[in-house]
Amino acid sequence: NWAVNAAKTSGSHPILCNDPHLNLTLPSIWYEIHIVTPEFNAYGVSIPGMPGIMIGMNEDIAWGLTNAGHDFVDYYTIDWKDNTKEKYIVDGQEKTVKLREETIKVKGSKDIIFNMKMTEFGPVFYESENDNTPDITRDWIGYHEHDRKESSVFVNIMKSSNYQEFKTASNEFFSPAQNFLFASKEDTVALRVNGNLPLKYNNEGRFVKKGNSLKNKTTSYIPRDYNPESINPERGFVSSANQVSTGMDYPYFYSGNFEEYRGKRVNEILEEKENLTAEDMKAMQLDVYSLKAAEFLPVFLEGVKDVSIQNETQRTILDELRKWDFNYDKDNIASKFFEHWFNEYKTMFWNNYFDNKSLQKILYPEDWMLVQKGKDNPGVNKEMIQLAYERLWKKFEGWDSLDQLWKHFRPKSINHLLDIPAFSHQVLDIGGCGDVLNAISSYIGPSWRMIVELDDETKAHAVFPGGQSGCPSSRFYDDSMDEWINGNYHEITLPKTPGEVSDKALYSITLKTVK
Repeated sequence: NWAVNAAKTSGSHPILCNDPHLNLTLPSIWYEIHIVTPEFNAYGVSIPGMPGIMIGMNEDIAWGLTNAGHDFVDYYTIDWKDNTKEKYIVDGQEKTVKLREETIKVKGSKDIIFNMKMTEFGPVFYESENDNTPDITRDWIGYHEHDRKESSVFVNIMKSSNYQEFKTASNEFFSPAQNFLFASKEDTVALRVNGNLPLKYNNEGRFVKKGNSLKNKTTSYIPRDYNPESINPERGFVSSANQVSTGMDYPYFYSGNFEEYRGKRVNEILEEKENLTAEDMKAMQLDVYSLKAAEFLPVFLEGVKDVSIQNETQRTILDELRKWDFNYDKDNIASKFFEHWFNEYKTMFWNNYFDNKSLQKILYPEDWMLVQKGKDNPGVNKEMIQLAYERLWKKFEGWDSLDQLWKHFRPKSINHLLDIPAFSHQVLDIGGCGDVLNAISSYIGPSWRMIVELDDETKAHAVFPGGQSGCPSSRFYDDSMDEWINGNYHEITLPKTPGEVSDKALYSITLKTVK
């Protein structure tokens, strides 16, 4: 998710790039659409039933979205009055749970009917069978009432012609917060976290809170004027890749699930390059270079340089890793060795660091902290590297196919919503991993790759994995799949009249008013 000012491009016009990574399914998540009215001419993708184009362009601007990654869920213990679990205590007062009947239809069997218990702190999420373990409620920001006009957001964005209009329209977005990306022909590029951000004290929400007082419930939001925002920065571009939204000087606390390496990679490329083209942007969206591997693997190899090679398995693994270029290409061999080595090392290092002798599942710190803590404890770090290496080669010892390719070791699939194999695309001929720009894991990946050149005549390049039809028997069910797998795009323009597209149209429907 990035946009660059005209001064950094070869064509002297801004370029916007967006490729939100989502759980990929068939039928496809997105529906490609072109809307022309007397007021605007817009093209992009939306979700069927959603008013407006969620990601796209018009004749003046382009816009995109990615998840901000902030934490919007809180968990609370609940103090029941007695074992009937019909009443609970809040601020010394009895409250009665509200029951919401839920029905689950089961094919060929009876309906499953149950009552969901609702409290001041959200629905009861977990009921323990152990008296010593509290029951837990779950409160998500999406449960909260609000006065934002969310249904109008993308309709009004389609009509916008500059950043102020875009910001006014997108400011009605409530939740969950998204990184709203913007670029215009006026050479404005901007990025803003849109949505309500919970107002929390330092470290609030990291752990379960007590549900015995409404004072513990998160109900306020950070003032909208303080939502993170960047407009035309000096470096000539804005970017996001699910990383932390702000610097250390941000005055409010927030937490979440943030990616550590993709944002660095985007910034690294854009800071280094000038005269950028649409082809450069395509290469970035398809980039499989891993900064994490580049950071850790040299340290790992240094840590085992004095370890004697005892068998051919060890020799093969080390030979492949030493010549690896840190790219998660579909046909490479080494990445599977690094993945296993890193995961074993990470688990062993933190279990040792926290003296987790029981080896119970714990929350580990972010991966970047391994670098610092490893430098602070070099002896322990080397020991963990070597122990993890031993587990690595013993795992692969005896394998008939040490040369198994990455695409087969960690297969990627796009399954039908009902998990029907015949309607799915499985074991795709594709590379990538969750830590690189082409962030394709087993079932998650770029759901809509889009590159918009905001020249005098707007032009875009885009593709998504699937097709326009939800019917598996239609040739439009998955006709873009091969194009997406092979890293190709189709070109998009903004024709203004039906006559400009009539030679390409398969059919047309004309709606007439009846008096």
